[in-house]
Amino acid sequence: MKIVKKILNFIMIVISIILYITSAFIFNKKYFILFTIIITSIFLWNTYIKIKTLNYLSNNMSKLLRCISVTFNLTSLVILLVFSYSVITYKGDMLTDFFEMGLLLQIEKDDYYDKMNEKNYENIRIIYNKDIEPTIPLIEKYIEEINTKSNTLLGINTSDKLTIQIDYDEEVFFMRTMLLTGNEDYNIGGYYYEKSNTIYLYTNNPIRDILMNMPQVNISEGNISITDNNFKDNLFHEYTHYVIDSLIDDNKIDNEAVPLWFKEGICDYITGENIFFDGELEYISLKNLETYEDWNKEKGNIKANIYEQSKFAVLKVVNEKGEKILKEMILSCKNKDFKTIIKEYMNCSFEEFENNLQLDIKQGKFKDIIEENKEDMYTNTKIKCLEDYIKYDENNIGAYEFLGTLYESKKENLKVINLFKYATQKNPKEYILWHRLGLAYEDIGESTLAKESFDKAKLLKKENI
Repeated sequence: MKIVKKILNFIMIVISIILYITSAFIFNKKYFILFTIIITSIFLWNTYIKIKTLNYLSNNMSKLLRCISVTFNLTSLVILLVFSYSVITYKGDMLTDFFEMGLLLQIEKDDYYDKMNEKNYENIRIIYNKDIEPTIPLIEKYIEEINTKSNTLLGINTSDKLTIQIDYDEEVFFMRTMLLTGNEDYNIGGYYYEKSNTIYLYTNNPIRDILMNMPQVNISEGNISITDNNFKDNLFHEYTHYVIDSLIDDNKIDNEAVPLWFKEGICDYITGENIFFDGELEYISLKNLETYEDWNKEKGNIKANIYEQSKFAVLKVVNEKGEKILKEMILSCKNKDFKTIIKEYMNCSFEEFENNLQLDIKQGKFKDIIEENKEDMYTNTKIKCLEDYIKYDENNIGAYEFLGTLYESKKENLKVINLFKYATQKNPKEYILWHRLGLAYEDIGESTLAKESFDKAKLLKKENI
């Protein structure tokens, strides 16, 4: 009878453990909490019985083994409780994340991070390829600006450690994007992944993408696509997502309580993205832009522009009630639905707000957000980055051209001449560099030297045809 009882007890424990482990990977944590209580009770009861019968043992060896068994039970119980706490407080679906991790290992090849460098700036870890090294000072300037802008608007000093990873492999970037976000759009320059507090960006040309801040050109399977935004805008947009997410987490607000259109609108508003909205484009109801599922359904709709529409919705709020109201509206999501929040803050129903918004867009009441030209504040940093970049890559023609343009903007003619004299020495067969040298000489009135350079450029151009 005792043997049968022990067998049944063992089977019950094994089944409980299996159900406990299985329930850990179920999104609904109620079942996991239930099995945690059951298996904890079993451990406590088993430990209690062993301690209670300890004094009845006469053999010292038996007592020692019983003590070891009790210690093992208590240690296991502590591990169990720590693991249970981690699972209960874990955000998301552990099973999905487990498989995602496995797939990520397949996408990110073994030596992928071997080609990456790492730098800490303030509370941010920047991971990047060595080709980007000379542009890091400018990226740090960008981070400083968006941190100030977002914190001023939303009134939050983020404390969570953030990682900014700048991918160099196009396939890795887009495969990971599809895996983590479900977004199959190749016209994307970056995204924020909240589970790992990471902003992923991509560049295949640091000079054009980061220093010149031009929209990225992606080529996939023979198709050419140009991203809507540049590197700086992508960084600003995704960094604002990080700040909004931190505000929501710090105040224990349900992330889904804040509509996605409102988050995206704030990100575009802070970024100051300046894209013209055609009043004839299809208007998508904000009710259909509240979740990621909703957003992804409408994102590919070429008849609409949901990013601009969301920005205009936020801009309407700001124009009528001021910037500070944005943070208050997010905080109100803790115990109110967004329709009620709109009614309280905008003094109209959600339906009226939408109707007015749609009418304003059609009538062109919203003007583009045009900030003061802040490129001048970055000029000196860009010059330093380009000077360093040329030391790294003496054959990058674009780097010489852009650096020369920046020197010209500062009326530093002598530096322009010295730059292109150096460039033509390192790249004597590049006609465009000789042409730029001729223009530099022409600017200071050296017509003879200018003609020599122009003639050299013409000769090389003919040879290249």
